[in-house]
Amino acid sequence: MVNWIINTNGSRIVPFGYDAASYIPLTFQQTSGAAGTVSFATYRTAADNTPFPATVTHVRDVSGADNSSNTVDRFWHITTTGAANANLTFSYVSSEGTGILAPRAQLWEPVSTGWFPPVAGQSNPTGSSTLAGPIAAFNTWWTLAAGSSPLPIELVSFEVKKAGSTAAIMWQTASEINNDYFTVERSDDGVNFELLLKVDGAGNSTSVRSYSAIDQSPLKGINYYRLKQTDFDGKFTYSEIKSIYFGKGQTFSVYPNPVASNSDFTISVPDKAEYSISIIELTGKIIYSEKNSAGDKNEIIVRVNNLAISAGIYQLVVRSANEQYNQKLIIRK
Repeated sequence: MVNWIINTNGSRIVPFGYDAASYIPLTFQQTSGAAGTVSFATYRTAADNTPFPATVTHVRDVSGADNSSNTVDRFWHITTTGAANANLTFSYVSSEGTGILAPRAQLWEPVSTGWFPPVAGQSNPTGSSTLAGPIAAFNTWWTLAAGSSPLPIELVSFEVKKAGSTAAIMWQTASEINNDYFTVERSDDGVNFELLLKVDGAGNSTSVRSYSAIDQSPLKGINYYRLKQTDFDGKFTYSEIKSIYFGKGQTFSVYPNPVASNSDFTISVPDKAEYSISIIELTGKIIYSEKNSAGDKNEIIVRVNNLAISAGIYQLVVRSANEQYNQKLIIRK
């Protein structure tokens, strides 16, 4: 990993290499703002793009088929602590992109477990490089896929909230291709799931669509939910898992999630008591740990802009004397 403090405009070339003889630099050309400390990393993969990096689950195309033959055999990871606009130039050795025409850079979306569409205006300065920009959101994994066969993003959001004595399950899709139906599944341990509800899909859609369902009889304690999306040809994918607690008429929940880095998020807790709040990186490093007491509404407000936490994916752990609640926390620019 290379760390570089970038607070002025201009080009910085990260000297990555494929081997001792092959140079594959990454160029970060800041055009406005101040990126702060920028971390760069990259690694090559097998022809099927495995092993996938943390949070990345696929390189499928918009039809759900394996798209590894149209995806460069390499991932890049970029994070910034500040806010900036920059042009990115990715390069690779020709053997990593054999037969791939006009590869375009795409950013992984960890919430929907899909890929953002390529930003417009990309080009290929050489036969083994891609220029993309201006870019304002950097903080996750990148790869390059053929312009004629991009990687898809489908699920925009998936949320579960308490609605009285029931659980309200809501999700949105940005696009749907060959989508037959959704299945809402529930579990009491986060491992073994059972079918709860079935909701028809839109088939094919290029506009944002909103869906909702109600669990009329949640289990006592923590309820885990996930979506299973099934195509007309029987192929299916799963969403991330969401959890919600039903106990003494109250619930553990976090909202909004994802949360902007300059905003706040609220933790709803079962009792007006003292709780230990921890925010943990995916590496296991604890970057925030404080004790907080819930207010009159059984809520704890955490002010993200006071924590100096960069955008990314974290584990939120809330502990009381008798219970523990774990939730993935997404912080965005």
